[in-house]
Amino acid sequence: MQADIRVIAADTIRPVEGARFQTSLRGPDGGDGGFHEYMTNDAGSFTTDQYLYPGRYQIYIEPPADSRFDVTQYYGKGRYLVVREDGTYAPNEFKIAIR
Repeated sequence: MQADIRVIAADTIRPVEGARFQTSLRGPDGGDGGFHEYMTNDAGSFTTDQYLYPGRYQIYIEPPADSRFDVTQYYGKGRYLVVREDGTYAPNEFKIAIR
């Protein structure tokens, strides 16, 4: 699976460069596993050929140093990155909170 995921500002919807995008696999019983970390480029995105196992991933976005953004997490019903058995995933954009 090749993921192309973007981080955008919650208020302006503009891309955020230099954000650390972290994924953690959440098992059906709530267990963790499969941690990965990526860095966004000037388009606010990153591309990876790293295999992500099917399942739900909790997302943790750490803002660039000295930015106006705040740490943002995505987890819970309807807020995970979901990787399907066929290798497709959703969503492909995540908004980072403003301080």
